[in-house]
Amino acid sequence: MPAGRGYRRVAVFISGISLVTFARRGLTDNTMQLNEQHTSTEADIIHHFRSSGDALAAETAVLDAVIRDIVISGKKVTSKAIILYLIAELESSSDVAELDVLRSALEIVVGKTPDDENF
Repeated sequence: MPAGRGYRRVAVFISGISLVTFARRGLTDNTMQLNEQHTSTEADIIHHFRSSGDALAAETAVLDAVIRDIVISGKKVTSKAIILYLIAELESSSDVAELDVLRSALEIVVGKTPDDENF
């Protein structure tokens, strides 16, 4: 997605991990800020995927695309947003290989996400 066609290149920083992506022009910095209490969890998830090298290359590409789409839509990047996005992708895909990658990515994200304290 080239910058300049209604999008601008932005860098999202999550606990020292940078993700360069594109966002719609006109989004304010406040729109793209992450909820600070979720930042550590999301950073841990991103770090896990990126530090796995080739073992999780497909899952890392999926996670990067999910985060990019969440940022582009103007929403906060949270574990919940990532999980809901992956579930929606699982429900809409019929490609067996893609389903395997999506399932694997979802399992890792859910496994790295702490349980709600009230439940």
